[in-house]
Amino acid sequence: MDNSPLSWRTTERNIKARKPDWYWILGIIAAALAIASILFGNVLFAIVIVTGAVALGFASVGAANEYTITLTNRGVLIDSTLFPYENIISFCILEFENEDPVLSLRTKSIFAPQLSIPLPEGIDPYEVFDVLEYYVQEEEHLDGLFERFVDFLGF
Repeated sequence: MDNSPLSWRTTERNIKARKPDWYWILGIIAAALAIASILFGNVLFAIVIVTGAVALGFASVGAANEYTITLTNRGVLIDSTLFPYENIISFCILEFENEDPVLSLRTKSIFAPQLSIPLPEGIDPYEVFDVLEYYVQEEEHLDGLFERFVDFLGF
């Protein structure tokens, strides 16, 4: 096993260009739900819906953060946050048609139980596999309901 760390820079997500129709649909759905909530006497829920829709709108136009990922002999380092190998349950490299591969990590962390790390062009997925296979068990990771919902929204 080579002890030199494998490192690359990647963005946290691929930003997809949104058409104005997407924002109109978001606003119409949020307004309809908020009005229905008010009609049923639940003003607080209406405020939550409107706040959530505004946050979703702002999140869709925000710039993606760029991170440095490093696979060391101690764990996976994302900028300055270390995920030790003993806290990683399993890993999987997901390959999609017409998209860059994604490194999926299942961790014991409550706040980050599953990490999806894009592997940009120029990073060999087999090299990443070889490094992680030495420390962590490979296991098939299927998209959960939350991941499918996020993909449906286009994030």
